[in-house]
Amino acid sequence: MINMLPLGPLIVGVSVAYTAMTLILYLILQNETDTLIEQIIFSAKGAAGLNLLLFLFFTFGWRKLWEKLPILNKLIFPDLNGTWDMTINWEWDGNSGEANATAIIKQNFLSISMEVESDQSDSESLLAKAKKDPESGRPILYYIYRNTPKDAKKPPYLGTAVLKLGLINPEALEGNYYTDSNSFGRYHLNKI
Repeated sequence: MINMLPLGPLIVGVSVAYTAMTLILYLILQNETDTLIEQIIFSAKGAAGLNLLLFLFFTFGWRKLWEKLPILNKLIFPDLNGTWDMTINWEWDGNSGEANATAIIKQNFLSISMEVESDQSDSESLLAKAKKDPESGRPILYYIYRNTPKDAKKPPYLGTAVLKLGLINPEALEGNYYTDSNSFGRYHLNKI
């Protein structure tokens, strides 16, 4: 999520707001008889409080902001957190088929991950990156994963997928995948 924002102006804005808040707190609560050490301690307490507020926003508060201002789902990136029903259409070694799975996407302001569980295997994110198509602005999830078959005789393998948010249905993700075991196919996900 944070990579979707213009980081230079964001850092400058947070720094200016941070400095302004510290200065305002100091001017309101200062005591002319305070020593330099007492002023430094006061400033450190104010800075710690502001750090705590920033931490809480980036960890939990952003989701509340997205709920209150749904336009942020379009302007920045949608909140994909949750459980998704997943259909996997696969082709491997001349065979093809379909499998059902459950995907869980965990997203915070700084990162995103996806784990998938099916009857045959489990997969975990090695890298997941949220981006927007530079031309259309369509949300895309790039996903690199390790898949571990539940059959201990089969070795784990790596795969990549590019999942795009549905144009008509924003509660759907869809895209192709490829693995290093020479299999490929298509993922269809619908949010539960």
